Parts: sequence; structure tokens; C-alpha cells
Amino acid sequence: MIDIDNFKQINDTYGHPFGDEVILRVADTIGQYCHGRNKIGVRYGGEEFLCLMVDETAEHTAELAETICHAITQITWPIKQLIVTVSIGVSTNTLHKSGDFKLIEQADEALYQAKSDGKNRVVVYSQQQL
Repeated sequence: MIDIDNFKQINDTYGHPFGDEVILRVADTIGQYCHGRNKIGVRYGGEEFLCLMVDETAEHTAELAETICHAITQITWPIKQLIVTVSIGVSTNTLHKSGDFKLIEQADEALYQAKSDGKNRVVVYSQQQL
């Protein structure tokens, strides 16, 4: 689960049309990494996205999340001082044997932990988060 950090502030400061541009460019960047026969990236609502991967290792999933997080910070904007970041929560069912909805719930918990830890980071779900 991927969430654009401080999105309300971006909308409030630069306007909703610019906020829409941020969503589109972040979505495009996510799409560069979450596509193919075993990956798909989708907008989950608002400024949140999901990247679903099938038959990937937990290690590769976490590495890809770190790559996406870094790639989004590299997007250049017409507003020179603006740096857009994301927080990412990762969960895999390879370790937890959970169903699809539980997997999303766990990724969401990890996402909130990433936000709580300071944003612009990836947190992998662990049982200790309960």
C-alpha cells in the first residue's frame, strides 16, 4: 500500500489541479515498477495506491517498495522546492498465510507505521505490530 505524504498540504498550497498532476505522475512512476505478468499497480482511492505482486519473495517485494519510494523522490516538479514523497506499507502472505483482505489490512497497518515513523519510508508488516 502506497500513500502520498502530505497530500492535503500539496492541494491546499498549490491547488487541486496541481494535486491531480501529482497523483498522475506518482501513478505513472508506480506503474513503471508495478506492471507485467505478475504485478499490477492500481489507485486505491484518494492519494493511495496498491501494488499487487504474485509469486514474488518477501525480500524482492520489500526491495521493490524501496525502489518505488526512492524513484518518487526523484520526480522533478515545476515548483523547484517541492519534493513529493510516499510512505509504503508492505505485507506478504508467504509468511502469514493470510487472505487477500487480511493482506491489505496488514499493509495498511504497516503504512500507518511508516507515517508514524516519519514518512518517506517503507515498513514491512510484522506480527509485532498487533
